[in-house]
Amino acid sequence: MSKSKKSLVKSQLALAIAVALGCSLMSVASAATYDMTSSEYSGGITWSHAVNGDQIGKSYQEPDNYVFGYDKATGQVLGGDITMAADMRYEEPSYWGGTSVSGVTIYANFDVKASDLPDCSLETVKKVSAGILKKLKPAEGLTHYYGFDYMSIRILDDDGNVLRVGNVKFTDDMSSTSYLTGGTYKTVLSNDSNNKEYDIKQVDTAQGYSTIPANTWYVGETDSRYGLTVAPDLSKETVKAAVRGAEKDLYVTNVLGSSTWNSKMTIKAEGKNTDRVYGVYNDKKGLVHLKDAQITITADGNEQSNAAYAGNNADYTSKVILESTADGSVGVALKANGNVLEAGKKNTD
Repeated sequence: MSKSKKSLVKSQLALAIAVALGCSLMSVASAATYDMTSSEYSGGITWSHAVNGDQIGKSYQEPDNYVFGYDKATGQVLGGDITMAADMRYEEPSYWGGTSVSGVTIYANFDVKASDLPDCSLETVKKVSAGILKKLKPAEGLTHYYGFDYMSIRILDDDGNVLRVGNVKFTDDMSSTSYLTGGTYKTVLSNDSNNKEYDIKQVDTAQGYSTIPANTWYVGETDSRYGLTVAPDLSKETVKAAVRGAEKDLYVTNVLGSSTWNSKMTIKAEGKNTDRVYGVYNDKKGLVHLKDAQITITADGNEQSNAAYAGNNADYTSKVILESTADGSVGVALKANGNVLEAGKKNTD
């Protein structure tokens, strides 16, 4: 039997052109790489305006990479510290007289190999991020400068593909945090007890001045260099679906409070040519509602495969909602053998 690919694509011309030209949306060159576990750098390095000038790293698209290790036994990040000298933020004469505040702009990635980790669970990823943040040592008295906001923590596979990426943020007093902003997830997305990798909030959770509702995976601030992809290994799954419904609702959204982000999500479900494969599958009571500016769903299997399916033989209705916020239009553009709802339209069942 021939292999069939059913897909839903909500995209813009720029993405279509990039694919047509064979451009990689996941690969970013680097200006320089520093192995922080090597004898040269294990003792640490210092960033300073006096030594580095006004910029570290070539650009946002071509940052410097700082590679760390990880000890599975102790749960410690390995490698030298990076000290941020007090002159990373400085004053200089202003054109209008007096002085103005300036600083060093930093384009940097802090990388750890996934093969060094016990797994890519959310717990492990948070532990790695916290360990790397401890490696950043701002000098006493150094305060935040906007040019410090281009640092990322990445977890890479052995081929250099980005499995997780998190943005590093500093407060005014240079306390640091990191939150996930994309990568490629290789387990099934479902709001059930098997979930170990997805940051699905189980209770209402404050973020900044807004709140992420319970049962929600917030994906709005995805790093445009790497995107967000759900592409699980389905070889051992009974129901071969990248996204699965559960007893609890699952909301995936790019909206937080009054902010809507122009982010994009790719869902890939791949099987053999004899497999019935689904991008999104729901036969449970919980709603599955996916919302993003751009959504691409691909189901690659036999002729019965489908990008999205909702249905069951029970006394309840299983539902899937697919919604695009890119142009305010309805986000469903496919036929499915079940109750796939058009966003914004009432269910007539």
